[in-house]
Amino acid sequence: TVTVNNTVISSQNVEVDFTPGSVLPTAQPGWVSGTVFRDRNGNGVRDAGEGAITQWRVFADLNNDGVWEKGEPYTVSKARGIYRLKLAPGIYTIRAIARKGFINTVPGATGYPTSILSGQTTTGLNFGEQVMSTKKAHSRHTISRLIIKD
Repeated sequence: TVTVNNTVISSQNVEVDFTPGSVLPTAQPGWVSGTVFRDRNGNGVRDAGEGAITQWRVFADLNNDGVWEKGEPYTVSKARGIYRLKLAPGIYTIRAIARKGFINTVPGATGYPTSILSGQTTTGLNFGEQVMSTKKAHSRHTISRLIIKD
C-alpha cells in the first residue's frame, strides 16, 4: 500500500522514484455512481416498468448518522435517475436522503459502505424508493341510529 499524507493512493505494487527533486504521486479523486428508481413493488430490484427518480439527493455520510448534514459531499440524480458523486480516497457510507412519503427498499438503513481508492470508480450503488401506502383501514362499524338535532 502506498500513501501520501495519510491517504491511500494505491494498494497495488508500484514503482516509486525517490530521487531528490522527484515529484511524489498525488491522490486522484474517485467516483461512486448508480441509479435512483421508484420501487413500486418494494422488492429492492428495479423491475420492468419501475421508472427513474430524478433530483434525489445521494450523499457520503461522513459521520455515519444516516442524515445528510451541511459539509457532507452530495449530488442529485439526473436524467434516467443516474447519479455520480466525486470523492477523495477514503472510506464512506453512501446513502440517499430519506424523503417524506417514501421508504428506501435498497440498500436499506445501512447504506453502501464503500472504500474509494485513487482514481477508482465504483458503480452499481442503486437506490430503490417506494411510495408509502396512504390507504387507511376501513372501519367495519355500522350506524344503527343517527339522530341530528339543530
